[in-house]
Amino acid sequence: MRLAVTSAVVLCAGAASVAAAPSPGLVLTPLGVGHVRVGMTPAQAQRASGRNIVLDGAEISTGCRYATVPSLRVYLMLLHGRIARIDVARGSPVHALGGIRRGDTEADVRAAFGPKVVETQHAYVPDGSYLTVGWRTGPYAHRGIRFETNEKGTVTDIYAGRRDPIRYVEGCA
Repeated sequence: MRLAVTSAVVLCAGAASVAAAPSPGLVLTPLGVGHVRVGMTPAQAQRASGRNIVLDGAEISTGCRYATVPSLRVYLMLLHGRIARIDVARGSPVHALGGIRRGDTEADVRAAFGPKVVETQHAYVPDGSYLTVGWRTGPYAHRGIRFETNEKGTVTDIYAGRRDPIRYVEGCA
């Protein structure tokens, strides 16, 4: 099954405390990327888009599977048929709110988000971290962005979406 997504930039009100992205391009926010929004079904994403979405294999666990947007190099975690989280793959043109990209540093994340950053120990990388930014109110309520870093403090993974799915360590778990 092939579905579509667009490449429009998302500009969200209420994010004034976060530095503006230093470069143009697609921005991953806790709401989504472009017209692909957390909470949409694949059919809704298709109607709102212009890029293919490819469903990946069977369910990984009950109610959970992945899809990809190959042209954007992002993965979509689908929980019970709705987008719950969007992951940025290597080489993606997408950057996170605050201008953060894979390869940036923990210091860059802290400069962009300040005291909103909550650091926890990485489950598999000694001296690596999860830097999680979550919102309780406003347009991003009950959503967030997570940055995984390696032992050198380099951002290796970025994903955003609903509060619980961004805290899953192994895909759907």
